[in-house]
Amino acid sequence: MYSKVMTITPTEATLWLDTKNTRNRPISQSTVDRYCQEIKQGNWKNNGQAIIFGKNGMLLNGQHRLKAVVAANKAIETLVVWGVENEAFDTIDDGNKRSLADVLHIDGETNSNLLSSGVRFLWVYATGQVETRDLRRGKIATKTLLQETLQKHPKIRSSVKFYSMIKARPGGLMIPAGMAIGLHYLFSLVNENKADEFFTRFQSGLELTDGHPVAILRARLIQGKREWATRLTPPAIYYYTVTAWNAFASDTPLKRLMFIPDVPPPDIENLPKKMMKDLL
Repeated sequence: MYSKVMTITPTEATLWLDTKNTRNRPISQSTVDRYCQEIKQGNWKNNGQAIIFGKNGMLLNGQHRLKAVVAANKAIETLVVWGVENEAFDTIDDGNKRSLADVLHIDGETNSNLLSSGVRFLWVYATGQVETRDLRRGKIATKTLLQETLQKHPKIRSSVKFYSMIKARPGGLMIPAGMAIGLHYLFSLVNENKADEFFTRFQSGLELTDGHPVAILRARLIQGKREWATRLTPPAIYYYTVTAWNAFASDTPLKRLMFIPDVPPPDIENLPKKMMKDLL
């Protein structure tokens, strides 16, 4: 590995982007615009953050800066490093910190944002954090840990496809994307056909009778969407959805759904014990 401080011209930046930027995340135009403005105003500083190339010659870090050089049509001086291990790509930042969705997109995953959200919810469920208000406080899920979670549960990709299909239908879905994907996957581990039916009937509202768990769930979430006083938090939506699912899966009628913040959230009944042990 070796490095050198270089003056990067718009011509050189264009060449590198065209020939060496074959494996990178989507461009953030706002980041490019911000860098471009700094370059045009003469405020750009060589702060030691490098443009990085891997051992295979491909660009690992710096696409936003190179795009900004081209947009500003003005050269900058910066450190350039060659010969970095290609596997180090996921640990490198480029102005905007790489999210799990960015890494999944780079790895060739489709619907990377939805897949990232679903895997993150699976982590939240497995670490017992669904009772927190925003479902994010508590143990930190690093990109590496989330990638390992995906490797253990590759079939969650099917739940992403299922969610994308029903979300596109008229009326959409009243459950946050990550939660819907994660819960569909977990429900499918109990009963795949019933998991599909539960979400399909919830989305459509068709063929639901009084006392049907899905009808009770729909009514409760619709009420929460309409009335500010009953605004729903993610833990409340989880509580209602899992309670309705447990009743639906066991063919048990429901009378009502009530969320009590200080009461522990319900578990998904009849999840395979081995699966619960191996969630993480």
